[in-house]
Amino acid sequence: MKRQHALSVELKSGEIAIVDKGRKSFQIYNRGEQAPAAKLKSLFDIITLRDLLNDAYPVEDYSHAQVRVQKSSSL
Repeated sequence: MKRQHALSVELKSGEIAIVDKGRKSFQIYNRGEQAPAAKLKSLFDIITLRDLLNDAYPVEDYSHAQVRVQKSSSL
């Protein structure tokens, strides 16, 4: 089974967030724009951003809200 390396999500504001694990990049695109509004190309920076968001908004505090929480899988 081949794993998917790119993941994306449409944010409530209409922007699209894309993570490409193979290229170690994270980008946010405004609706209809060609160039990304935000771009990280360092795994260190991506992990730092993830940790910042996890510290600010812990999953256990928001799991009851109507938000998409991705569960890890053993596949």
